[in-house]
Amino acid sequence: MVRRIGVVLAVLGLAAVGTAGAAQAAPTVKVVCGVQNVYLRTEPVGPVIDNLPAGSHFVVYEVTPGGWAHGTSYYDNVSGYVPNQYLCAE
Repeated sequence: MVRRIGVVLAVLGLAAVGTAGAAQAAPTVKVVCGVQNVYLRTEPVGPVIDNLPAGSHFVVYEVTPGGWAHGTSYYDNVSGYVPNQYLCAE
């Protein structure tokens, strides 16, 4: 019976009883710095979808192991990826 419940939970995409999901960090607001502008891309090293000028605010949801910040720009409310090295604390 316990195994059947675990299978049902797995099929529904829910965690099985007794397991903890990974905690996600809260989004942080950063500012484009160190360059005049930075390209916003659809994915790391992907096509450019926008250009964010220095001083633009960017809400970061996560940073990939490769150093790309995924988030949304305050400048024009577009989501994508920018190199994390060009973002500074607000």
